[in-house]
Formats: sequence, C-alpha cells, structure tokens
Amino acid sequence: WIWKVYRFNDDEIRTECGMDALCYLRALKFGFRICLVGMFNSLWLIPIYATEKEFVAKDFLSLVTINNLPDGSRRLLFSVLAAYIFFGSAMYLLLKEFRWFTSNRHKFLSEFSPRNYTIFVRHIPRELRDNKRLKSFFSSVFGSNNILEAQVDLDVLGLEKRYNKRQKVFETLEHAIAMKNITGSESTLVREQESAGDNTPTTINAIEAYSQDLDELNFSVSKAQKVIKERIVREQRSKNKYKKDRNSGRASISFGESDTASLSNSNLSRIHPSSPASPGDAIRPYSTTGQLPLSGKDVDYFRFRNDGGARNAGFVTFTHISSCQAARQLNQHHTPHVMDIYEAPHPREIFWNNIGLSHKKIAIGKLGSFFLTIILLILWTIPTVVIVSFGDISQLREVIPSYIGDWVEERKALQPWLVLLGPVLLIGLNIGLLPEILKIISKIEGHFSESTLESATFYKVSFFTIVQTFFVSTIAGSAIAGYKDISIAENPYKIIQIMASTMPYQTTYFLQIILVSTFIRVPFELFRCLPLSQAFMAANTWFHLTWKEKMTTKPMRFHALCDPWHFQY
Repeated sequence: WIWKVYRFNDDEIRTECGMDALCYLRALKFGFRICLVGMFNSLWLIPIYATEKEFVAKDFLSLVTINNLPDGSRRLLFSVLAAYIFFGSAMYLLLKEFRWFTSNRHKFLSEFSPRNYTIFVRHIPRELRDNKRLKSFFSSVFGSNNILEAQVDLDVLGLEKRYNKRQKVFETLEHAIAMKNITGSESTLVREQESAGDNTPTTINAIEAYSQDLDELNFSVSKAQKVIKERIVREQRSKNKYKKDRNSGRASISFGESDTASLSNSNLSRIHPSSPASPGDAIRPYSTTGQLPLSGKDVDYFRFRNDGGARNAGFVTFTHISSCQAARQLNQHHTPHVMDIYEAPHPREIFWNNIGLSHKKIAIGKLGSFFLTIILLILWTIPTVVIVSFGDISQLREVIPSYIGDWVEERKALQPWLVLLGPVLLIGLNIGLLPEILKIISKIEGHFSESTLESATFYKVSFFTIVQTFFVSTIAGSAIAGYKDISIAENPYKIIQIMASTMPYQTTYFLQIILVSTFIRVPFELFRCLPLSQAFMAANTWFHLTWKEKMTTKPMRFHALCDPWHFQY
C-alpha cells in the first residue's frame, strides 16, 4: 500500500485532504530537491576541503568543511561557485513552485464549496448590524441576484456560559456512571439541603444529584434559546414599528401588546447619548425598559448579559464565485477599519469569543503581542548563546560562572557529551517549547479562527528561527571569541576581520544540528515513540478516568493506538 501513496496526483490530494496538506507535501518535495543540489555540491567540495594539507583538522567534521581551508586559499573560489549553484537552483525551483501554487490555488478557489462563496465581515457599523440590512448593503453593490444570505453574529455569552456549565455536569455524570460500571459501587456526595429553614449537609447519591442538575440545566439552556429568539423577533418588530411611526411623524416605540413604551426624541438621546445614526442603534427593547415576561431570575440574567444583541461581525454568502472574490478585494466602506473582509473560516475553527472584538482591542492586542515577542527574542538570546558555546569549552567559560567552568574543565570525559548536547537542547527549545510560547502570545492578538492563529504563530516561529539559529548562533561564537580584544576599541573595523576568521567555524555547529535532527528527531517520529508511550501510559495509569477523559483532559490527552492524534503539521 505504500507504493500506492506515491500514485495519487495533486487534484486527488487537494480534494480529499485539503490545500494545506497538499502544500505541506509540496514543501517536502521542494526540500528534497534542494537537498539533492547540496548533495551534488558535496561530491566535489568534500575532496577539495579534505585534501588541504596546510591545516590539521581537529575532527572529521572540520576536515570536510570550509574550516579546513586557510585564509587566502584559492580553494575558497570553489565555495563561491557552490554557493552560486545552490542559490541559483533554489531560485529556479522557487519560481516553479510559485507557478504550481498559482495554478492549484485557482483550482482550489473554483471548487463548489461553501468556503469559496462566503466572506467574513468584521467591524460592521451599527446601522448595518441586521441580517436584512447587511444583505441589502451587499445587494446594492453586487446585485440582489448575487447575494444568497447574510447572517450577523449574536452575542450569546450568557447562553454559552450555561451550556459550558451543562457540559461539565454532563461529563461528571458520565464519569460517575462509568465508575459505577467498573467498580460496582455508587459514589455519593455531600450537599446542603434546605429543611425547616436550615441548611443541613446531607449525603446523597451522586448519579441522582447530577441527573437532577442536568435536567435543570437542560431546561435552562432550552429556555434561554427561546428567550433569545423571542427577543430577536421583538426587536425586529420594534424597528419596523419605529420606522412606520417616524415616517408618519410620530416618535413612539411599541414593544408588544403587554409591554409598550412611548419615548420622545429627548428620551432617546437620554438613553443613548451618542445620538445613533439610525433607528436600529437606539432600539434595545430589553435593555432600555429592563422588563421581560419571565421570572425574576431570568430577568436579572438577561438584563446584564444582554444575550441576543448583534455583534459587529457576520457572514455573507454569494451565489457566484466571481462576486465573492471581488468582495474580498474591494474596500466596502470609506472609513478605515470598517467592514473589513476576510476569507470565511471553517465553522469548527472559529473562536466565537473573538468575533465581536473592536478594532481598538485588536490593535492593542497586536501591539502587546509585538512587544512581548521582542522581549522574548532578547531573553531567548541568553540560552541560545550558552548552548552555542557548548561546542567550545573556552567559549563556554566566558558565558558561565567561573566555578562551573572549572568543574567542566576538570572533567574531560564530559566535554564530548556537551558538544552533542548543544544541538539537542537548541532543537528541543526551538521546536518543542518555543512554538507553544509564541502561540500563547499570538492569542492576545484577537484572531477569529484557528487558521489565522496558526499563521501568526508560524510567522513568529520562522522569525525566531532565522534570528536565533542563523544569526545569534553565528554571531555569538564570533563575538565571544573576540570581545576581549582591546584593539577593537581603537580600530572598530577589526571586528570585520574577527568575524571573517571565526564565522566559518560555525559550519560545524550547523552540521551538528542537522545530524541530531536527522538521526534523533526523525527516528522518534518514524518509530512512533511518543504515541506508543502515550498509549501505554493511558492503558496502565489513571484508572479512575474513562478513556474519553484520558483523551480530553488537559494536559494529558492520551490517545489509544486505535485513535491516533490528528496530523500535527
């Protein structure tokens, strides 16, 4: 079956797995082609480096690299030629990849799929925060025949809070039932029961108590949904009634048969001092009157949670791909940062809590994320410099306390392990820990979907990799080797000479990183060491948890071999 994997074409992979998976596989092929160019260069560069007799290399890696060439050697011209071959081939392959991506991107966008016909609209002005008005706005621009529907997102934080509470009770009940089936005994809990005006702690059956709580929350969620729907209908009727009254010269607002409010123009300005741009801005039936045909508990809840109010974001679905693509590329409003258009994310990827964020909050979040990233970049330089110096004990003594340096110097057998440990630690920090930290920082930017969050995290990780691995790691060794040179203060240009003489020695360090990544990280992935260990721990530990709890409870999330993790790339 392995050979059949290579027979699938791009169209089949894109249809079944998505554009992201196809681009990932294409990136692997691009890296393979680049490696072939490097292998071709090594066939004639390694003999040129190894046959130099002037230097005596300390180890094999230094013997077959540019470290083995002395200053002013004519053989350095071959290194320049190899660089031109490598970068020229990379530019040519990138050109082919751009053409491939353009072609497949057009095929992807022309597929008959809801994502290609829908846009996500952010920062909708108040006068358009209504399904009919938002649809009418886009109909006036693209034509009514090109708009299928428009949906403005509603603020249902109160309902979400009740639903989350219901889910916790449901999981607790599920756990109690599972433990009863496993152990054969029912669990109990202690609750205060009202009896004759006194709250007396009483031991009760856990399953019965959780079942009763679940029934109450089910009723509460159902009732909240009904109230929100009634509120939306009443607000729409109020808007229509206000519009008719305004056209007839009156300014009264009717909220229904049982709840009627007559507000003059002065009262409207008092309730909404901002002088709304349209009737819909001022009409909030429940928030203005503070009365609902419900019990007192529900009145207080919905008065403060304001469930059912329109947010400043929504989705618009078109009937033609051309109109949808045009909407993505056109400015829809003359005011900056109003009616921002984005590609509609998949429903399961949406962060609903971030949908209604204002532009101010998003801008503050991005600014805070930027400063936190810069601070982390500076702080991350410290362990990077220390790890880079593991390859040279003399450099390591310059960046660590003297007593630790003396201890390492006395133990010669430990030094080769430190040389190997450096790349392992650097890979572990930059691949294992760094992406998680940067993902947490990216979350404060207010991303509305998992895709945009992953994109922002990938950008930061790439930036860190370039700066830390290819800049700090290279400059650190050179700076440590030459910072004690007093003549640099008299002749600053001497730092260029020091960098030129010490930077070539960093190639050995990069080769170590490649070897460690190839022979340690890749075998762990191929032999599925992490999934096997997780499955073993899930089967032999935490017996008080069900399999569902083991797979969903943070930070464990152990998976059985029959239910592996999703493709992590």
